[in-house]
Amino acid sequence: MKTTQINSNEIIDFEFVFKRLNEELSGINRTLELVCAGDYVMQRHGYRATLDVYAFYECDATIEKIIRKVGDDLKINRPDEVWLNNSLSSMNPVPPEKNCEIAYRFSNLSVKTVSIHYLIGMKLECAREQDMIDVGDILRHEKDEQP
Repeated sequence: MKTTQINSNEIIDFEFVFKRLNEELSGINRTLELVCAGDYVMQRHGYRATLDVYAFYECDATIEKIIRKVGDDLKINRPDEVWLNNSLSSMNPVPPEKNCEIAYRFSNLSVKTVSIHYLIGMKLECAREQDMIDVGDILRHEKDEQP
């Protein structure tokens, strides 16, 4: 099993991280579906890197333990936050399936992302300064007149 240490100057290879999460899930015969949003979607579309993934998913103590273990093994957890969390669930409803795209599908893990246009809506709804900068970057790049 390959392990890697990722420092803050590198872009995290989340495909590798998700594969490790899948291995851990396989080891206990559990499945998990993620619907990722936020800066991870920005990274996938080439806008900017992120150190964590915000996603919608069903969570329990076992899943949290596995997520923390993967992050600890790969040295990508921060002291105050693990690399994957579902804090979005308390602020937003799960996006409709029609607004999601499959990113990866492994034996025990399915990773979906919201579409870039759905992400624009999420960022506009939050309306934080960085969200507005992100929306501007996306619109300039996509040349969307009406998202």
